Amino acid sequence: MANDPDVRLLDVRPRGDITSLPLELDISPSKTQALSRILLGAVFIVVAGAIHFGEDSFGLGAVGNSFLILAIAAGTFVVAALQMARGLVSLSSGRHLTISDGVVRVRSKSLFRSEDWSEPLSGYQGVRWREIVVHPKGSSGTSDRRRSKYYQYIDLAHEDRAKSLPLHVTLVKDSARGTWEGLARLIGVPAIDIRGGEAHVRAAEDVDKSLGQLAAEGKISAEWSDEDAPDGVSVAYEGADQITVTIHARRYSIWAYAAAAAFGLVFLLIGIFDFSIVMLLIGAAGLYGVRTYHRLDGEKHRQVVVTRDNVQLLDPKPWSDPINNVIPLARIESARVNTRVQLAPGELRLDTDDGEYSTGTGLSAEGLEWLRKLVVAAVATA
Repeated sequence: MANDPDVRLLDVRPRGDITSLPLELDISPSKTQALSRILLGAVFIVVAGAIHFGEDSFGLGAVGNSFLILAIAAGTFVVAALQMARGLVSLSSGRHLTISDGVVRVRSKSLFRSEDWSEPLSGYQGVRWREIVVHPKGSSGTSDRRRSKYYQYIDLAHEDRAKSLPLHVTLVKDSARGTWEGLARLIGVPAIDIRGGEAHVRAAEDVDKSLGQLAAEGKISAEWSDEDAPDGVSVAYEGADQITVTIHARRYSIWAYAAAAAFGLVFLLIGIFDFSIVMLLIGAAGLYGVRTYHRLDGEKHRQVVVTRDNVQLLDPKPWSDPINNVIPLARIESARVNTRVQLAPGELRLDTDDGEYSTGTGLSAEGLEWLRKLVVAAVATA
């Protein structure tokens, strides 16, 4: 998202217990980043001094222009001063957040000024949870995913972005559902999940309820019109106790396979024009691998099996061990379409306190929404 904060430069530290009010947090720029800037500035100052007073050791004396040497030293010193200033400002900056009695109070301080302000809790939209992925510098975001860092970022969201306040930041890919639910329940505001590209909002008192409970209370729609299955999907009803949905669509779009094939084709053409056996073999192996995976992807169909007790997600993946996840119905808290998926339009995701489970990559947006409605209706009425 364009408005994602730079979580690498943020420290959020609770004061005392975060399971009871008042909730108190210290929010500040990262001390590690601040000290790194100060140290880098000190190094640049040493370099600037070395350039100015010992230019011969750098080979600059041969230039014969003391003004040029002075300009280089001054420029280096300015860079050093800016780095140290940024570090010192970061070290001296921070906010103290207190939430109690229906009011949010913030005390801010910096190197040059301090400010106190407050806002009624009713003016906030809720406790918002998002996952922010920081890719390595120079990465396209796909080839270097294993080196990417996943931050779980939870904030108290306000329509005015300046009043939105971070509550929890962790550098892990694992779910922060327990913290998110606990903070929403404690503060008494809606829980907002925007990790899938769309906002999914749940009232504070409903954060830990299953789909069945929400449907019984009339808080979600479990209606099912028994409409025809979309392309790429077939459904079979085995009496009144089991529904089996088979996903025939391939996991990735045709463009993803075309891009992979083009990569192999490039090596093949290089091998032909350069008479390189190695490049020919790499290109041929790549094209054969893409073709084989594409064929297996079309043969190994995924299934979603819904019974009176659980939802079973079956995935006989090509070139890897099959996946068989069995999820008790009473544990499923939401079923949502996640559109933030690499190389695919989206996926169906089932959320529980024990983990998050997904299927349906390769289906169209309409197909995923059809599957979501079917699963919600089947789970809620089981």
